[in-house]
Amino acid sequence: MSGVSDLVSSGPLCCGEKDGEAVAILQAALNMVGYGLSIDGNFGSVTETVVKEFQANTGLNATGIVDGLTAATIDELAPPTGLIRQTWPSQYRPEVTSFYGDPDPGQNGQLSSRWQTDFLLHVPPVYPMVWDLDPGEGRGQPVRFWTINKNCADSAVRCFKAILEAFPDRSALEAAHLHWWGGCFNFRAIGGGHMMSCHSLGAAIDLAPTWNPQYKPYNEADGMLPMKVIRIFEAEGWTWGGRWSRASVDCMHFQAAHL
Repeated sequence: MSGVSDLVSSGPLCCGEKDGEAVAILQAALNMVGYGLSIDGNFGSVTETVVKEFQANTGLNATGIVDGLTAATIDELAPPTGLIRQTWPSQYRPEVTSFYGDPDPGQNGQLSSRWQTDFLLHVPPVYPMVWDLDPGEGRGQPVRFWTINKNCADSAVRCFKAILEAFPDRSALEAAHLHWWGGCFNFRAIGGGHMMSCHSLGAAIDLAPTWNPQYKPYNEADGMLPMKVIRIFEAEGWTWGGRWSRASVDCMHFQAAHL
C-alpha cells in the first residue's frame, strides 16, 4: 500500500478525525486529483463534502468516509511524484509569443526559419512510439523524435516519464494506446478559425487521435485516454482539450498554454 491507502490501514477516516497529519495528507492527495482544499489538517464539513464529491464522480458510494476502496481510488488517480506544476502563458498573442517566440512575426502565414532554429528541439520519445496518422501518411511508422518548443520540452518529458512509471508494462501501455503519437509542432491555424494553433508554437501534443477524435465527449470506457494520463499532464499545468465545450472538445489534445 502507499499514499492514502496507508492512512486507512487501521481504519477509515471520517469527519471529526483527530489525526491532523493524516487529514493533511488526505487533503493534499485530493488536491492532486483535481480538488481545491485548504490543507489545514481539519476533517470538517468542507473536506467531507469534497470526499463525497470525489466518491460520486468515481462511482463509489458517496458516504464522505474514506475507507479502503476510496483510498485506493484516490491513489490510483493521483499522478506520480516528480511532476512540477508550471505557469504557462495564455494561448493568445502577445503573451503566448512572448513566452514561446513568434513563428509568424509578420502574421502573414509565413513560418520564420530563424524562429525554428531558435525555439524548436528534436527530442527522442521517452519510450518507443509510432505515428497515429491517416492511412498512407505513415501510420504505424516509428517516431524518431518529437519536434517541440524548447520552453515546454522538459515538462513534456516529465509527463511521459510519469506515464511510463504509471504503465511500466508495455502491454498495458499499448492497451491504453499511449504509444500512438499524433504530433506536436504543426504550423497551422486552429481548426475552423484563423488564430494560430498552439501546435504552430510546438506547445501542444496530440496523443492517440484515433481513439480520442475531436468533438467526441470523453468516456474512458470507450478506450479513450486513461484519466491517470490526463491527471499527469494537468499536474504539470497543461490544458486538456477534453474539458472544453461540446462544440470544441478535443480529448487527444494537451497544450502548455491556458485559454
